[in-house]
Amino acid sequence: MDAATGTLTYLSSTPVEKQPRGFRIHPNGRFMVVSGEMSETISVYAIEPNGGLRLLQKCPTGKNATWVEIVSFE
Repeated sequence: MDAATGTLTYLSSTPVEKQPRGFRIHPNGRFMVVSGEMSETISVYAIEPNGGLRLLQKCPTGKNATWVEIVSFE
């Protein structure tokens, strides 16, 4: 983002789960989890300092995952 004008600049796109339906950004702002309605996994991404996403892990979910929630047990 240009600090003077607020203009956004396109960085890139990242392939995610098939037919994405749900996503959640971790409260610390460093991770994002994405589910897809037509996927049997969820993907966990690191959010890079430039705003890009880096895939960290795919986890099995079963069919039709449409919601993501991040819960702390601390």
